[in-house]
Amino acid sequence: MQPIPYTIYKTAKLYGNTMPRKSQMVGSQTIPGAVTSDSDTDWLILVWSKQYAVADSYFRGFKLSPTMTLNGRRHPYAKWDIRRYSKFVSVRDKDNTNIIFTSSSRFYNKFVAANDLAIKLRLTDKADRIALFQYIIYGKRPQLDEK
Repeated sequence: MQPIPYTIYKTAKLYGNTMPRKSQMVGSQTIPGAVTSDSDTDWLILVWSKQYAVADSYFRGFKLSPTMTLNGRRHPYAKWDIRRYSKFVSVRDKDNTNIIFTSSSRFYNKFVAANDLAIKLRLTDKADRIALFQYIIYGKRPQLDEK
């Protein structure tokens, strides 16, 4: 596992001495052959409080991702009440680094399991990875193309 870069660590380090509980690089950058020219760098970070993590990340140049979702679906209130409505919140900086903050150990563990399986299966197709993550994290079965 790749160690978390200092800049990401500093972003996840919350007020005073509150530390990230766990962190892992995830996404296409971790899967051989999946990186494209528009690939970003994704970090999954388990924190004690998503609210504090997002607030602190603002001071370090991160903004809420434009596609902020509620448990995999777009939701009008997700960006306003991240504590109550979502299992995660995603922030992005100008260098295309994406941090996924969660305070749910269960969500974190399922996300890591999905990423590990995507690596093992060498899923280079983004649609296949999305289907895998949706199934493992939310139990949403993929729609199969009829042929």
